[in-house]
Amino acid sequence: MATPTKTAKATKDMNTAKVVKAAVAAPEKAAASKGPGTVTRHILEGAASVTAAVAVMTLLAYAALNSLHAESAGPLSLLVPMVVSMAVGGTLTLSSGGGGTVGGGDAPGGGLGGLLGGAGGAGGMKLEVAGGIDLMPLTLTLVGSVVLATLFFRPLKGRRRPAGALFGARFGGAVLAGVTAFAVTASLSSGKLRLPESVTEKLGQGKGGGGRGGQGLSKAVKDIAVDVDTAAVAVQGLVWTLVVLGIGCIAARRTCLPRSLAMSGIRRKWNPATSAVSGVLLVLVLIPLTLSAVLVALSLTGREMPGAAAKAGGALLLLAPNLLAVLLTAGEGSAWQGTMQSQQGQGGGMGAMFGQGQATPSSPPRGKNVMDIAVAGIPLWAIGLALLLTVLLVCGYRTTARTPVPTARAAANALLGFHLQIAMRIAIITSLCTVLLSWLTTASGTFGISIMGMQMGGAEADLSGDWLLACLTGSILGGAAGYAGSHLHRFRRMRRSPAVSGAKNRPGPSSDPGRPQPRAAAAKNS
Repeated sequence: MATPTKTAKATKDMNTAKVVKAAVAAPEKAAASKGPGTVTRHILEGAASVTAAVAVMTLLAYAALNSLHAESAGPLSLLVPMVVSMAVGGTLTLSSGGGGTVGGGDAPGGGLGGLLGGAGGAGGMKLEVAGGIDLMPLTLTLVGSVVLATLFFRPLKGRRRPAGALFGARFGGAVLAGVTAFAVTASLSSGKLRLPESVTEKLGQGKGGGGRGGQGLSKAVKDIAVDVDTAAVAVQGLVWTLVVLGIGCIAARRTCLPRSLAMSGIRRKWNPATSAVSGVLLVLVLIPLTLSAVLVALSLTGREMPGAAAKAGGALLLLAPNLLAVLLTAGEGSAWQGTMQSQQGQGGGMGAMFGQGQATPSSPPRGKNVMDIAVAGIPLWAIGLALLLTVLLVCGYRTTARTPVPTARAAANALLGFHLQIAMRIAIITSLCTVLLSWLTTASGTFGISIMGMQMGGAEADLSGDWLLACLTGSILGGAAGYAGSHLHRFRRMRRSPAVSGAKNRPGPSSDPGRPQPRAAAAKNS
């Protein structure tokens, strides 16, 4: 027969179990009471997430361009959608702004002499401008991705688990809104821009362009027509939306996905690593973005600031992730090379008419290797390597903290040990990020002037790196740092274990059996 003491103890344990069970079940009941929502609601919320992301990208572009005083080149109503289109991969195409002509009857040597290029005239010949700019302002891309993922996945947390059809409707609403928003943005990105006077004056001082003929050349290229392919930008916006939502389905943590997706093997294996890497990289990018945001905010409020500081803040607000990507990949061994080459047509007059004035490089290409740059006597690649190893070490630590410990049977059947699995995942993600960042950071620009199909001058600029070597090096560094970070987490957990167990044995609020204990940490990682 049970004694009164044992009966009271059993009753107390049952009450404690009920309290803990009620505390665990309370959020689930609260979420279930809200319901998963209707199809229309999911479609509208998916569309709203993309719309809000594009709106935030637009505001950031306006703030950065205003700080750069870009209104001297054209209206911000044209420049802002142009930059937003470039944030998803849009390319600017430069052409003649209204079919400018050079020379004419008012220039000395007009008529036949001007037609043949004599006496500095050009006889009213039509001047053609061609070129393009391929550059992604990754700040807008990154911030838009964060806003889109947050507004798409976070509202699902407080509801009952949605069915696959409802989640598909939400996905479809986001995709449709993305295509529409970027198609409209690209349609607003075509117009005319004004070249700075310093550029047009240099163009008029080339060979064969002296005197009033050179002035006519400067006036003819003052306005440049800029065009963006609407269909291409719409497709690129679609791809951007799909990539962000696809990564979010794997990396999102504070959300409630359909059961088939939430319990899939890909998400269960890769969610800790992808969420840890994305979180650490976002914090890293936030540091220069905060500095640039402060400078831009001071400029927008009318504070008196040096012009260089305001322009630096605007440029950093647009290109901070680009610079960070170059720094990190340089630490992996990517030989980033920035080159610039100017071309000047030689020969004038009748010689140019008969093809003797082909464009030739006026000087050897000027290049700058990032590996040769030093800051305070320290090579830039060494700074990037130290920063990269720190980031990867933190990623390995955070991934281990979020990864559940496998059961004894799973550990026995696994090909790799727990720490080696963490290292392999960090290595693979590092390689993929290296390829993606190297591709997105590559930039190029061309500008050329021709008359009657003959190249009279121009310039080319390019920024590129060796992503293959960086990918290989990144996988090795990612695996080593991920392995070290995983063991660091195990070491710190083992040091905390005696202190935690001693605290549980001491009387106090934490030892109250009627109080639900916090959820246990991920694991005894051995």
